[in-house]
Amino acid sequence: EGIKITLIDSETCVKSVIEAAAIVDDGEWHDLIIRANRGAIDIYVDGYSQSHNIGQFWFANITGLNAVSIGENLRGVRLMGEARTGGIYFSALSEGQIQRISRVKPLVTTALFDTGYAGSRSYRIPSLVKTRMGTLIAGADQRTSVSNDAPNHINFVIRRSADGGKTWGPLQTVINMPGKNLGKLGASAIDSCPVLDPEGKSERINVLIDINPGGIGLTNCKTAVGVDACGRIKLIDRLGGHYAAAMDASAAVKLPCNSSEKECATNWLIYPDGSIKNGDLSGDLSSGLHNNQTCDSSTWDIWKSPEIASESQPLFAEKTCYIAQIYSDDDGETWSAPRLIDHMVKEPWMSFAGVCPGNGIIIRHSEKHYGRILVPFYCSGQSKSHYSSGALISDDDGETWRRGKMINEGRLMGGKIVDPATMQDDDATSSETVFVERKNGDILAFFRNQNRSGCVGKAISHDCGETWSELIFDQSLPEIFSQPSATCFSDENAQNADCIAFANASQMMPYRGRGVVRFSFDGGKTWQKNVCVNPFHHVYQCLTSSNKHNLQLLWEKETTGIYITAIDSSLCRQDSLQTGFKNKVHKNEKMEEIKERRLTQTERSQNGRDI
Repeated sequence: EGIKITLIDSETCVKSVIEAAAIVDDGEWHDLIIRANRGAIDIYVDGYSQSHNIGQFWFANITGLNAVSIGENLRGVRLMGEARTGGIYFSALSEGQIQRISRVKPLVTTALFDTGYAGSRSYRIPSLVKTRMGTLIAGADQRTSVSNDAPNHINFVIRRSADGGKTWGPLQTVINMPGKNLGKLGASAIDSCPVLDPEGKSERINVLIDINPGGIGLTNCKTAVGVDACGRIKLIDRLGGHYAAAMDASAAVKLPCNSSEKECATNWLIYPDGSIKNGDLSGDLSSGLHNNQTCDSSTWDIWKSPEIASESQPLFAEKTCYIAQIYSDDDGETWSAPRLIDHMVKEPWMSFAGVCPGNGIIIRHSEKHYGRILVPFYCSGQSKSHYSSGALISDDDGETWRRGKMINEGRLMGGKIVDPATMQDDDATSSETVFVERKNGDILAFFRNQNRSGCVGKAISHDCGETWSELIFDQSLPEIFSQPSATCFSDENAQNADCIAFANASQMMPYRGRGVVRFSFDGGKTWQKNVCVNPFHHVYQCLTSSNKHNLQLLWEKETTGIYITAIDSSLCRQDSLQTGFKNKVHKNEKMEEIKERRLTQTERSQNGRDI
């Protein structure tokens, strides 16, 4: 099965075996290209990369090379099949040259958020949706001074295309956080997750996104909800006093220190963008803060770090992480101010709680839950390096939200029942997640994880995100602890097929890399085809359908920018003459070690079913 290349040095007895899992016994002619370049061996079938093998030797490394066999093994036993033509190039071919030799139309890739664009040091974390008007909206983290995650100064920015991705409008800053060019002291709007129904009644585009005060991020945020039961953000003054504000230009209130006191209104007005204004500088501020002090409040912002704010700024957001919602009702041209939703979805035991970047989904195949919004989220508890993921649910077009059960919650894993608040088991972690809806109404989740299987986790919900039943680690989907993306699409030649496209970075090289899109025609149970979009440095991505049959993949090179690649329907069709590929975890020097540690079938699937 597949392709195997064996090299043996007869003098040193060193043996090198290079493999690629590909279907080449389907009765069609296929182009096979093997490239030795910069210490690695790459195998291409029909113009697309099928495996990248590092640390392997090639002809130049063999002492006294005396034979090269094609179509037979090293003992002279002839193999089945036929080689029609062949050749040797004395320099490594580029990706474009390989595709031209194989008569493959190159994928069209456009740089959308390149390093240095609009004066920014870096762009990361792509999100992508298509609106009812057919507009593509590409979102990104704009990381102004360094490429790091939060704590860092990060804005949420978008670009829009009205012609299916052929041309793009200028950059729009949707959420502008304080602390530009100040690195880790800057505040952040990070990890956007838009969701809309391009065929539904509502034109609203909802986006959930993480908000972090200056100096705060996933690894150092305080264990707290950050808002009260009414949704008012909790604020702190420089002396440790506690306040709350609705962030609607109304006055902040000072919270009582004991049961005998009452809330006391102040003159500090808190606006939706986080700015602070003094309602009456000459008045007697009942809070006792900066009483009768005349000062410039034009740069006060609750999201600023106290380290960079003016000494006169009175109030600051609590040092935890927040989830905010914004929306657009005009095809992404203008956007609402952020609204915090933590009081609806966050628990007091959560240190970090945030949305999973990419996109959410609208339920379309369940009569009972038709129109429900599902946005993937994940959180941590006592351990800030062990995560649990699930769905944020809205049944009223984003007006209210609630949290469903988490994927790993209550499961027996590693001999223990998983409690997301206390869990510290790598094998039980479910991190960044993406949802797709099968035609039967089931929700299929793909999730990033640290499981010893080295494979992408999959779970099924039969109640549209409320709970999760079957769970396996899919041996066909390699996992290198990087964010996955998936979307449904249609095959014009197979109307009844349950078509799902899945994308992820699939190989450590040793950096995260090898961006592959895989295609399933049975609801994600098996994977019949794949396309390697980027065989090199590749991290996060977001898939969406640009029309009924074509796909767009927005992907990043981590520190050097975000790009969009159009994937033509000819690559997605089940009956296409393009090669169908059987996908396995890429074999390398660690494969046997992974096999030895692989979970038993009982551990992989609680009910033994293939999902």
